Formats: sequence, structure tokens, C-alpha cells
Amino acid sequence: MTPGLRTPDRSSAVWAIGSALGRRLVLLLVAVICLQAVGTARAEDNTRQTVLHGAWLADGDGLLGSAQPASPAGGSFELHLLEAIGRRARLGFSLHRMDPADAAAAFAAGTLDFALPALPHETLAEDGQLSRPYGVRTDVLLCRPNLPPLGAVGVAALREATAKGWRIAASAGKSYGVGPDAILAEARDRDLVRWIRDNLDLVQVMMSGETECLLAPRLELMAAVTRRPPDMAFIAHQHFTLREVRPQILFNTATVDAATIAAIDRALLALQEDGTADELRKRAVLPTLVAFAVGTPWFAWFDIIGTIAFALSGVLIARAEGFSLLGAFVLAALPAVGGGVDRDLLVGREPIGIVASPLPLMLVIGTVGAAYVLYALHDRLEAPARRVSLRLFGAGRWPRVLSFGNLLELTDAIGLATFTVLGVVVAVRAGAEPLWLWGPLCAAISGAGGGILRDILRVGYNNPALRTSFYAEVCLCWGFLLSLAILYLLTEEDAALLRISIVVTVLGALGTRLLLVAYKVRSPRF
Repeated sequence: MTPGLRTPDRSSAVWAIGSALGRRLVLLLVAVICLQAVGTARAEDNTRQTVLHGAWLADGDGLLGSAQPASPAGGSFELHLLEAIGRRARLGFSLHRMDPADAAAAFAAGTLDFALPALPHETLAEDGQLSRPYGVRTDVLLCRPNLPPLGAVGVAALREATAKGWRIAASAGKSYGVGPDAILAEARDRDLVRWIRDNLDLVQVMMSGETECLLAPRLELMAAVTRRPPDMAFIAHQHFTLREVRPQILFNTATVDAATIAAIDRALLALQEDGTADELRKRAVLPTLVAFAVGTPWFAWFDIIGTIAFALSGVLIARAEGFSLLGAFVLAALPAVGGGVDRDLLVGREPIGIVASPLPLMLVIGTVGAAYVLYALHDRLEAPARRVSLRLFGAGRWPRVLSFGNLLELTDAIGLATFTVLGVVVAVRAGAEPLWLWGPLCAAISGAGGGILRDILRVGYNNPALRTSFYAEVCLCWGFLLSLAILYLLTEEDAALLRISIVVTVLGALGTRLLLVAYKVRSPRF
């Protein structure tokens, strides 16, 4: 062995490496335990946050939806606003529907921390403190069209109506402001005011002629009108905007300290300044506005026309390609109801359309049955029909415009156009967000999804809707335009603009599809 050099001991080297690894493992274990302890502390801190118990004083349908987070319309504006305030102020809220009398008793007993919506002049609790206004409620006065027009506006119109001795049906359980409440109290002494709890009954009382006018918050009235059958759609009445009421949150100062109220006010102000509050309110009112705008007899025919048109397209294919009667029903049902089923499952609509109403399936069955009978008669009378065609058109066949290809494209285009609108409307009423994305997608699935499934069943992978022709693209484009119209044109003051947009969408989608077929425009290749 060379002097001054020593062979390293293998066991000591292994020991050194093991010690280093052991120290690192111990440090890692300590770090994990520390992080776990911090997470547990944060979780415990979150569970220990203050939870305020409140009363939601809405009655009937509620102003802007249901008090349930899983509401099809996305929940109420107040509920989601409280959730947003709670995230910023590190507070928890528990909201329950209550009558004003019960809420006042709970305030006095100290078991209730807040109530909303509340107005400054209401006396729910003597020691209560109001927050800053969090929204706006527009109260309207509607009078029958056969009455002499009122010359006044606003609160003065209500005073003029009572001075004429007109009977007024008013939505019960709420205050309309100091001035209107005084006018209604005076009119009640003259038996001119009838308080009604359910807003649907309020509309029916006026339509039946029991009263000359009705008084209610505009959005609540719209929500009630959408529950009426299509053949009883609300007609245009004399309409007066009474006043705008700005609701607030009423806090029980016996159970909520001033610092907490101030923190809630700061969070509410921040939500209003960055536009979050307005966005929450718009999202909550949109389903009601759309339901009111489409609550007309002619809109109900869109679903019927589209279903029959798509069913006819399936029948034409079944006849031309020799399918059985069962096959004809499948080819008719897929475009007529298949796309709607896929759309409803995607957005979580409950119940899905064909379960909620048997009308679509009955229309498919009726269309297939009627076509089967007509084709049977045609087969028996084919020879006489050819002679009539020869005499009328100078040829041994039907005119070109009535050919199989043209009829198929026409019926397909009609179904495509009507179901494009229905897809966007379902997306809005299901609360799908963002609408500019889900509106066009629901339009494409509703309008083209069933037709694509039908053609896949017929021709397999060589599907023209997916390979060559503009088909679902028509629904996407017009569905996107209709979604923008809903987002930027639809307002509480003028819901009729949406009806115009719907008519334009149907005609535009129908014309676009027929022009694309006529000029044989093909979809860009990938």
C-alpha cells in the first residue's frame, strides 16, 4: 500500500449517505406536519367565521328567482349577492324565506340578524340599521285598455286612478313607498283596493274585469305572466312606471355589531363599483325577461313547426331508402326530439322537454302515421296521378320543385331555423353561463344534433353534415347573434325587442340554409 493513502471504509460511506438521507426525510416530515397544521388552523378559522341568519321577505314567485342555490334560473339575486359579500367580508349567511310579521317577531326575540329586501320607511324593527341600497325594484301600474287614458305619470297616476274610483288589485306583502302607501290606505277605506298574495291571481283578477288596474313590481308581474297558458298571453295595457324603489338590508343592531355592518357595506360598495352586483342582477333577471318575451301564442308554434318539419325530413328519407315503419319512426324522432334531449341533458334541464310534455313525441307519431297512410294511398293511385301530372305539367313526373331533394332540404331548413331559437332560449332559462358560448352551442345541438345523429345512422362516417355542407354552422352563427341580442338589447322596459330578434333569427337561419344549398356552398375542409 502506498504510504499516505488509505482505502475508504465502505461501511462508513454507506452510513454517511444513510444519515444524510435520514436527516432530509426528517426535515421533509416536519415540513409536511407544519403545512398540515397550518391548513387545519385555516380550516378551523373558516369554520369559526361569523354566520348571520337572515330572512328573505320575498313572497309568491320571488323577485328574481328561488332562494335555492340549485335553482334552474341560477338562484336569486339576493342569495348570490350575499355569497359575494360573504367572500369579501369573510362572513357566512343563512337565508330563509319568512313573512314580515314572523321576521319582526324574530328580530324582537333576537334570533334573526338581518332581513331583506327592506325599505327605509318600513318598521320591521325599531332598533334596526339599514345597509346601503343593493338594487332597484320598479313598481308599475297597469290599467285596462278600454279605460280613459290617465293624464298623470308616476305616483300622480295612482292618485288619479283612485280619484276616478277605479278598483286596484295590489300585490300584497310589500311597501310601495310613503306616497303610494298613503294613497292605497286612503283607497282601501273606500273599498277600492284588493290585496292579493299570488301575482298570477293578481293578473287573472284584472283580466276577468274584477278590477280596473293592478299594482305590482314589474319583474314579479313578468314572472307571473310567464306562468299563464300561451292562449291567455298578457295583452297590452296602459302602463305607468310608478316609482323605483331601492331595497336595502335591515340589520338587527342587538345581534350584529357596528363593525360587521360596516364591513358588509364596504364589501357591497366594492361589488357595485367593480360591476359584480350589476352582473349578478342581470344574470338573475335574464331568464324571467326571456320567458316573458317568448310567452306569446306564436312562439309556441315554433316548437310545433320545427318538430313536424324535422319529422317530415326523416319520413322522406325512410321512404326514399326503403326503411321499415319502425325505421321511419326512428329517422323522424332523431332530428325532431333527439337534439333537444341532448341539449337538455347537457344544460341539466329538469325535467327534459319530452318528459315535461308528450306533445313532441305525439307530433312525431302523428306525422309518421299520416305519412304512412298517404304513401299507401299514393302507391294505389300512382298511375292516375301520373296521368294528371302529364296533363297539368306536360311531363310524366311531378314538378322539379317538389322533388325529394328539394323537399328534404326545405323541411330540414325549417326545423334547423326554429330549433336554433329554441336552443338559445333553453340555454338562458337553464342559467347556462356565459351565454355567448352556451347559447350558440345549445342552438347547434338543438337544431343540428338530431339531424347529424339521423344521418350517422343512415350513412355512417360519410355524414354530409360533418364533411361537406354548412349545417350546424348555420345554428352556431345565428345562435351567437341571438345570444348577443339577449345580452345587449333585452331590457325590463322593452322586452318586445327580443321578439323582433327571434323573428329575424328564424328567417335569417332559414334563408341562409336555403341559399347555401341553392348555391352549393361547401364547408371549408380541415
